[in-house]
Amino acid sequence: MSNNGTRNDGRAIKVLVVEDDDINRKLLVVLLESERFIVLPSSDGIEALKVLEHEVVDVVISDILMPNMDGFKLCHRIRSEPKFKDLPFIFYTATHFSAGDRNMALEVGGDRFLAKPATAEMVVTAIKEVMEIPTPRQEHIHTLSENDVMREYSDSLVKKLEQRNIELADLAGRLEASQTEAKVVLDQINHIFENLDEVVFLFDAINQKILQISPACQKVYDRPQADFYTNAFLWRDTTYVDDLPIVEAAFVQLMNGVAQQWIMRVVRPDESLRWLQIKARATIGKSGKVETIEGIATDITEQKSLEEQIRQTQKLESLGTLSAGIAHDFNNILAIMIGNATLLQEGELDEKQRQKDLEIIIQAGFRGAGLVRQLLTFARKGELVFEDVVVNKVVEEVTKMINETFPKSITIVSHLKGSDQVITADSGQLHQVLINLCVNARDAMPDGGLLTIETRKVSGNIVRHIFASATAEEYIVIEVADSGIGMDVATKQRIFEPFFTTKEKSKGTGLGLATVFGIVQGHNGFIDVSSVVGSGTKFTVYLPAARTSDGDSTSKTTHEAERIGGSDTILLVEDEQELRELAQQMLQSNGYKIISASNGLAALTEYEAHHSEIALVLSDIDLPEMTGPEAFLRLRKFNPQLKMILVSGFIDPSRKAQLLEDGVKGFIQKPYTVDEMLKKIREVINA
Repeated sequence: MSNNGTRNDGRAIKVLVVEDDDINRKLLVVLLESERFIVLPSSDGIEALKVLEHEVVDVVISDILMPNMDGFKLCHRIRSEPKFKDLPFIFYTATHFSAGDRNMALEVGGDRFLAKPATAEMVVTAIKEVMEIPTPRQEHIHTLSENDVMREYSDSLVKKLEQRNIELADLAGRLEASQTEAKVVLDQINHIFENLDEVVFLFDAINQKILQISPACQKVYDRPQADFYTNAFLWRDTTYVDDLPIVEAAFVQLMNGVAQQWIMRVVRPDESLRWLQIKARATIGKSGKVETIEGIATDITEQKSLEEQIRQTQKLESLGTLSAGIAHDFNNILAIMIGNATLLQEGELDEKQRQKDLEIIIQAGFRGAGLVRQLLTFARKGELVFEDVVVNKVVEEVTKMINETFPKSITIVSHLKGSDQVITADSGQLHQVLINLCVNARDAMPDGGLLTIETRKVSGNIVRHIFASATAEEYIVIEVADSGIGMDVATKQRIFEPFFTTKEKSKGTGLGLATVFGIVQGHNGFIDVSSVVGSGTKFTVYLPAARTSDGDSTSKTTHEAERIGGSDTILLVEDEQELRELAQQMLQSNGYKIISASNGLAALTEYEAHHSEIALVLSDIDLPEMTGPEAFLRLRKFNPQLKMILVSGFIDPSRKAQLLEDGVKGFIQKPYTVDEMLKKIREVINA
């Protein structure tokens, strides 16, 4: 016989396969046909006997446990027919065989046993052996009655069933124990889920609904958990308006299958804000579409509050390091103003010198006002205001400030490229970044040196070679370099850690560069540092460029508008007598009629007496007895159409926004020029 399913004479071997399981039967058929056997499949013993009535087969391969007629009975029937007494019969079964089973199989005429599953080689070998080496038959095979076979088979089956029942009982016990363990684990998971501080959520992206959200949402949002199931987009509806673009962009990316992480604020029913950090990812189904979005929201409000406290602490530290220089600069300004005013008072100057001294006094005043404005911007505390900021303008302001406050042994040079270096940023925080880096550079040059500030625009591709997570198309680069003592590798690796400092205990808290790092990250930017011991240090900040279409959108004409006066009556409210008299003189010299008051209560009295004449109220904010805003609210009840301008040296942005919402028509920043005051007054009266 050859090595495949053919005889030595080339005829194919015909095999009768008896198997009730469709899959097992098909597998055996494919296996045999691949070896070139002819296969006749049957599903039980009765069907197999019908096949044998009209087909001549060479080998029978049969399962044991089958419906209608099992393998033992089939083998006995075949052996009962004289013409089939030498037909090879192979039992192919997954059923466990005991010694008694094997004896019974031999008694009914079986030749071989194959255990499922068997390889093609094992099946082919068994067929060869039963065909080439006849199995000795027991003489009493033909004398066994069918009842004898059934009795022995029943006894064997009963034993198998009893053993199987024992196994099933054991399995049931283990299954019950597993279910109990599973319930305990599930209860533990539910307990954890119910008591998480984080908001865990599962969103159905196809049907646009919340499938699961943890009860922590009630604490974070101060809203019932059920509201999130009835309104699937409540998380979006409660987002702080300034953060909506971030949230909507993240959701679009998630619906495209891209994992996202972002920070946002949510508005609670009492209008208080909570900061959340969100991490979310999408699950994509077999169709290639996003099916669900799962994520976790962590309340980081306390962390944000701590960060703000650290920033304010660091600002105070920076202001402390600048205080001596600031005091020196203010003393210089005062000396200039007092000296020139004294010369004017003596009255011995010609008109040309007199005008020159007056101009010097005015310029010194503006210089002092600019320094105060920068300090207020730098030290501002409160809500961040992100707007288009011209980087070069901020650099120029900081450069001017440090030129006036840093030791003269330090040479400060700036190289500012381009006029369109615009970013979306909080101006105060950008000032803080530059001040901190410059102060750090100053401290690295105790004996003096060169401090260089450069700006330029670069493509996002360049930045991505350094920082793989950079996504903006363009970045504005700010470099602050010094020629100081430099840093070793170990120091450079730790410089952005909070409270890490190489300075003496009394000269720094180690918050400066940590604050810079946090601010830059908060603006979706990056910061890099290079340094060589003895050769200086360079910090490079990369901030995403804002998309602008008209270049330097903040450039303004340097020509003052034509001075415009008027004949209207103005109620002037100012508690500082000198300022009140100065403002009255400015306004009267330009045609206005003035009614003056020294505090808020006096302003109410004057307005009630002359309200039909008064076109505008011009009031300081900080007044005795009743403040300007308080007076405004009282006067507005008397006249809802009241036009009022408030004047102040500084007003918090959030307070300013609230007063504008309440109906105040405008603000004038002290110190002001005649032109600035006249322009604002005319603008409000004519509105």
